[in-house]
Amino acid sequence: MKKLDADLLKQAEKNNGRPPKEHKKINPMLISTFEWMQAAAIAIVTVVVAMTFIFRIVDVRGDSMLNTLFDGDKVLVYSLMYTPKQGDVVIVSHAEKYDEPIVKRVIASEGQKVDIDYNTGDVFVDDQKLSEDYLTFKIEGLRTGYDDISFPLIVPEGCLFVLGDNRPVSLDSRTSTIGFVDCDDVIGKATFVVYPMSRITAVH
Repeated sequence: MKKLDADLLKQAEKNNGRPPKEHKKINPMLISTFEWMQAAAIAIVTVVVAMTFIFRIVDVRGDSMLNTLFDGDKVLVYSLMYTPKQGDVVIVSHAEKYDEPIVKRVIASEGQKVDIDYNTGDVFVDDQKLSEDYLTFKIEGLRTGYDDISFPLIVPEGCLFVLGDNRPVSLDSRTSTIGFVDCDDVIGKATFVVYPMSRITAVH
């Protein structure tokens, strides 16, 4: 007992004569709430970073990608270190050419030769006919007044040749209005339809 009293006196001297403080017990519920808030904050930051640099949601406008994508669809777009390749459905943004991002399919990239047979609607890349199972509307026997690009052609360096899946109505690389798409103007690849709920599916 005397030793205990002596220890308390020493501790009091260390505290400038004040008796030692008693440690208050922290409410376990308070700790749990703090940990939950911390986890929620980390989750929110992670989602914000992901939606800024990795994924984003883009609205589809118009019918140029029927029946792959419909007007009003919302698509999840992957963008981090993405390199466009043939067959990908991409989102392109170019403020000087069009007010809103456009959605098209990559047909060819730099250095490749593109040709279109307007009698059959077939598209050729490097003299090989493309197998386009995703098409519902071809351009067979159709050449609109907007299609003012001559074929065959070679895709310039750093560019893409893109077409809409609904060929008769799509404004795309067949026209000087759109022309070749600069790779730097590609936001990313459309990966999933996320809205409406009835159309949630992967984009092919």
